[in-house]
Amino acid sequence: MKRSEMVREGYGGVTKNGSEEAECADNYSDQSHKYSDDPEPDPSHTGLNVYECGASQKVLDETRSYTDVICKLLMIFCFLGWLCFPLYSFSKGNPAHLMYPTNSEGQICGLGNLTGKPTLLYFDLTQCDGIPAAVGGCPTPQVCVAECPKTYWTSAQGKSSDLDQFCNNLSTGTNYPLSQLVAEKACPAYLLPSRPVQGRCVPTVGLVGKEETGRVKDKMNAMKTADGEVLHMDSLVQGIKYLMDIIDARGHSEKLLFSLVFYWWIVLLSFLLALIMSLTCTVLINLAAKYVMWTNIVLCPPILVAGALYSLMRYRQLSSAQENPNQDYIYLPPVITSLSSYWINKNTWLVCGVILAVITLIISILLVYFFSRVKLAIKLIEEASKAVSLMKTVLLFPLVQGVAQVLIIVWSLTVSMFLATTGAPEYRVVDACSSETCINPDTGQMFSLHDVCDPQTFAECTGCPRAQCVYHKFVPASLGSWLQVWNLGLVVWLVWLVQSSGGLVVSAAVARMAG
Repeated sequence: MKRSEMVREGYGGVTKNGSEEAECADNYSDQSHKYSDDPEPDPSHTGLNVYECGASQKVLDETRSYTDVICKLLMIFCFLGWLCFPLYSFSKGNPAHLMYPTNSEGQICGLGNLTGKPTLLYFDLTQCDGIPAAVGGCPTPQVCVAECPKTYWTSAQGKSSDLDQFCNNLSTGTNYPLSQLVAEKACPAYLLPSRPVQGRCVPTVGLVGKEETGRVKDKMNAMKTADGEVLHMDSLVQGIKYLMDIIDARGHSEKLLFSLVFYWWIVLLSFLLALIMSLTCTVLINLAAKYVMWTNIVLCPPILVAGALYSLMRYRQLSSAQENPNQDYIYLPPVITSLSSYWINKNTWLVCGVILAVITLIISILLVYFFSRVKLAIKLIEEASKAVSLMKTVLLFPLVQGVAQVLIIVWSLTVSMFLATTGAPEYRVVDACSSETCINPDTGQMFSLHDVCDPQTFAECTGCPRAQCVYHKFVPASLGSWLQVWNLGLVVWLVWLVQSSGGLVVSAAVARMAG
């Protein structure tokens, strides 16, 4: 049975009589055969009538049920929770743990009494040799400083004018001998030129060319540790690797939030540039839709191929640099910012190259296979651009939509930063003695190396003169992890809801104008 006969006989619940309706049905039948691959409908279908001639009618299927109520109730519940559980995160969290490191006493650098001292300095990295980064607990004092050392210095040279800023709790006008301050671990025994990496001073030893390696070794041999031993290059290198492992041991989400705190302006600038480019592209499509779309389609694969080749070349360059570090004593890349660890990681470039290559392959296959449909889509875009040209205010709607999405993302990131820091600091024992007399209340035995401790009670009960209870790491709360999942899922839901709602509004406005 043809569509025209179905419409005349009332197929789908609508009856048409008269020559006017028959002519309308014949025109619809011709158009449906022209654009549809399935001209014969399914007789068992009893749903909505997809074609109407004359008066507008709405035919509902009685077997359908209105299930959107459940989705709306679920969304309202999630949204109210999204507004309520930030009260928990704001009261328990402290984003300063992401922005600044913590010294040996558990104080956050750059805050409170340590304002103006946002960077962490390790007195003697050779004491970190042989300690796994996952275990932590380097026994050397860690103090907050205003800036990292810039020159070589050893205690044999005597006090320097700027030594006080690298000492721990050294009051103004202290007249103790330097040897006593070093022995009591109040001041470092030596200083090395360093660079800040995620709030920690990393010595630049090894970041020199092979022609300077000999001179650096001579300076190392002239330095001595607090124990009076010569500063060995091997131990220093292992200490630097320990420090880098501590930095890399931070979770990817924590590194991302840390970078976002300092580089939020880059994200905002990228959003503004993307918005300008989007509006520019919309205006160009309105002026010459066909040429703009074909230009984008033709240029897309070559640009992706160029990006994939560049990424693979960077991967090969970094791989060869790490395998042949020009006879340097160690190979450490020149880390300047917190984002550079990804920039100089060869695996980052390998993953980017593979992803871009796969995307290029998929897009090329889709373009070849659906070429005829792409041409039809471009024609539809041309027709839509004509309708948009009659409604200039539609061009401003993406701006409102983009601002709404940015506000949602900003709120989500703010909540996420507070949730990531809902927890408590953890302290562990370092430099423990075998003759320790302080009993660990958690185990019922004497405190041993790397046991969890309380700095106040441990300092009062320990019988070991060198044992210390120092800050180890910040332990997040388990509830915060579950709320992070909730926060991530809801922000994705809301962003796409705004995106789809914007598309529906624009489509409805264009359809009404075109009709």
